[in-house]
Amino acid sequence: MTISTSSLAATGAATFTYSTAGAAAGNNTTLSDLDLTVATDRELAIAVVDNFKNNVNATLSTFGSTSRQIDIQQQFATKLTDSINSGIGNLVDADLAKESARLQALQVKQQLGLQALSIANQAPQSVISLFQ
Repeated sequence: MTISTSSLAATGAATFTYSTAGAAAGNNTTLSDLDLTVATDRELAIAVVDNFKNNVNATLSTFGSTSRQIDIQQQFATKLTDSINSGIGNLVDADLAKESARLQALQVKQQLGLQALSIANQAPQSVISLFQ
């Protein structure tokens, strides 16, 4: 006995085509049409249920594989986003450190300029006091 095709109809009844050795091929029937008191019908019903089980297992395997691929892509996207955010943060920190150093240098230059002006203002006073 060989099951060549099987499908699940909208009514929930399984329709399948099967052939047996020495008999006409292409018999269409549903599970509800089978008489489970007959050994060949029982074997056929078991074969159909096994076929459905294998189809469900294959479909679940495909879903599991696809789900895993989606999880991997999501993890990659999350890590990429974190890396980009970290890189931007480092650039901002580097710019802030550079500007902070530049500000300190300008402040030192300003203080030196003020001291130089103070010294320059005191020099004429010293020269005038020599003439007195």
